[in-house]
Amino acid sequence: MLQVRQELYVREKNGRPVYYMELPLPNDGACRKCHMLDTDVLGIIGLELSMQKAVERKGELLKRGGFYFASTLVVLSILLYVLTTFLVNKPLGDMIKKMDLVRGGEIQVRFDASASDEIGHLAGSLNSMLERIARMRHELESCHVEAMQRVEKMATIGELAAAIAHEIKNPL
Repeated sequence: MLQVRQELYVREKNGRPVYYMELPLPNDGACRKCHMLDTDVLGIIGLELSMQKAVERKGELLKRGGFYFASTLVVLSILLYVLTTFLVNKPLGDMIKKMDLVRGGEIQVRFDASASDEIGHLAGSLNSMLERIARMRHELESCHVEAMQRVEKMATIGELAAAIAHEIKNPL
């Protein structure tokens, strides 16, 4: 039997694209009884199918796809903005306000370290830093108190020594 390739072409007819296909009619054994031809092909059938509806549908789908893409992009942008605001900007803004208080000298401030993300880790680090600063400040104040007590004792001893030296110089 004859093997015939069937190919689909796109061509223009009246300024519009159409699908065009040629289908050969083979002259096989059953056909040769009636058609006493010595050829392998009895004839060719040409099929044409208008692409106008397909082109219109493609344009419609492109418009709809563009609308869905733009809508999805807007929704994702809004969602990203909301998530960024509540998960990043708000916690960092709160941290900045509290750090301004710390800069003003108020070291009893503590940060919310309940979150398990990087911001929670940062808040925990800042809390441990503030605790160390508070301990160091307490140690410094206690050292200062001890030093002032020593200075007072030395001043008292100095006054006593001056008084004794004055009395020794003065005859009774």
